Amino acid sequence: MIPATALVTRAGAATKISAADLTVGDIVTLETGARVPADLRVAAASNLKVDKSMLTGESEPARITAAVSSTQNALEAPNMLFMGTTVTEVGSCSSSAGGGTECDLCSLAFRCSAF
Repeated sequence: MIPATALVTRAGAATKISAADLTVGDIVTLETGARVPADLRVAAASNLKVDKSMLTGESEPARITAAVSSTQNALEAPNMLFMGTTVTEVGSCSSSAGGGTECDLCSLAFRCSAF
């Protein structure tokens, strides 16, 4: 479910790294069919759609843009991608906003395991 690798740009050079080694500020390049390797804030996007059904239950892929939103709910923000969701159309470059156990998917799993 969680991707093993991510294509990142660090210091101007594209490199494939372990998704566990992502850090805040990495620029992640995504392609159609890729699993999102961490929670990401989109810096630039073109016709990007993502299947977020594992988090939201939505039956249709969500259109993701670089537009900043005033919403307090990260799941509703048009510029956020979440670890483990799948890119269904085109691709984008995104700035890593988090990862590891600080991602929303891990937070949700932790809250559910408390019951």
